[in-house]
Amino acid sequence: MSYSGTQVYFPSDISAAVLAAALVEHFESVTIEATGDDYRVTLDDRVLRLARDAGAHVPEEAVWLGRAAPVATQEALARMKLRFEIVPDDPRVDPDDIYNTLLMTFEALRALPGAIGHDPFDGSLFHQPASTAKTAPATQAAKMKATKKKTASKKTATKKKTATKKTATKKTATKKTTASKKTATKKTTASKKTASKKTATKKTTASKKTATKKTTKKTTQKTTKKTTKKTTKKTTKKTASKKTTKTTPANKRRAR
Repeated sequence: MSYSGTQVYFPSDISAAVLAAALVEHFESVTIEATGDDYRVTLDDRVLRLARDAGAHVPEEAVWLGRAAPVATQEALARMKLRFEIVPDDPRVDPDDIYNTLLMTFEALRALPGAIGHDPFDGSLFHQPASTAKTAPATQAAKMKATKKKTASKKTATKKKTATKKTATKKTATKKTTASKKTATKKTTASKKTASKKTATKKTTASKKTATKKTTKKTTQKTTKKTTKKTTKKTTKKTASKKTTKTTPANKRRAR
């Protein structure tokens, strides 16, 4: 059931202002413009056409539709002079795509005083006594407002949840950044300590090498001095021996 082609009968002509007042109870934005005998209606972002028919066949058609209806409905249908047929403005639009718009438009118009709605799909007639019809739009408006309030509350709750998630994400990101900085600081400190140790080790090694070289030089110098002294002593003794040999009596005799 698409509600495309639904019909609303009226006992007399009805103005665009009355139609708009009924529709504004269901839609946030309503624009009505006359196009010949019809009305082109823009409801939020949907566009419908109210095809107006006030031909001589309309009263006869209305009476025929009420042949099996309650007496009150039959009497009301006998007074009908015109009807509006609710259809998409663009015939290429699939009625199922604008199902809700068609349905709410049908409900708004059939709730007007003296109106009777007819659904050709199953032959249903929607007739309300005048006293009920006057209060119907207000009741429907209250329902619509309640629905809007619920929707607004859901949206607010969703926004709060989203804001909470964003805050939690920011905190987590901050924690990660802080942790990264601490880790980087630790690594830098560790690197500096390692570098300091290496430098200290190098200095110690260099000092040891220098000390070793100094010790070696001293040892070499001492050894050289000792060797020189020994050599000098030996040379002195040999010279003395030679001198002594030359002056002995035996040597003198041999010389003779």
